[in-house]
Amino acid sequence: SPHHPSPSPLPPPPPHPAPPHPRYVRWGKVYAHKKNPEMNLATAIEYYEKAQMEYNTKEVDRLMKTTKLDKKKADKLAYVNPELGLEAKERGNEAFRAQDWPTAIKEYEDAIKRDPKNAAYNNNLAAALCKIMDFQGASAACEKALDLDPKYVKAIARKGDIEFLRKEYHKALETYQKGLTIEPDNKACKDGLQKTMRMVR
Repeated sequence: SPHHPSPSPLPPPPPHPAPPHPRYVRWGKVYAHKKNPEMNLATAIEYYEKAQMEYNTKEVDRLMKTTKLDKKKADKLAYVNPELGLEAKERGNEAFRAQDWPTAIKEYEDAIKRDPKNAAYNNNLAAALCKIMDFQGASAACEKALDLDPKYVKAIARKGDIEFLRKEYHKALETYQKGLTIEPDNKACKDGLQKTMRMVR
């Protein structure tokens, strides 16, 4: 009888992908744990990166994302230091007097990061941004100052000045009037109101 070749055996099924390296994920979680006195988010991120390289899963991605966000927040908090904020503001003022606007802007931005609750630094930043005609940035800085201190008349006057420069005269009128309801003798708001009235007539 003719010899039939025996059917070739089926190829073995492809091996299942290896499970994510639980050790790396476990160590990542240990270092990211808020109750761990040796909490170190940078180390946790390194472990999650190793886990991602070996076998990435949605869980590892999620852990990585939240830990990176937590680290960003922690770094921001660690940077807060009102004394250094004051020093940065003084350097900003010196640069402003020397008409070195880019340095003034950089120093005022640093002062804000060092002391985020200080409304005056946002107002200083707005003044410097006006000098380089960045009225949009200046307006945002004024709004931030007023979020922190709604009755901060200096920032209200500056907001009116920016609206005036942008030819938004009706907005400027409202803004100056608002400043004068808080501080009826404020010179900046009084002057602003007069020059704006002349434009509206």
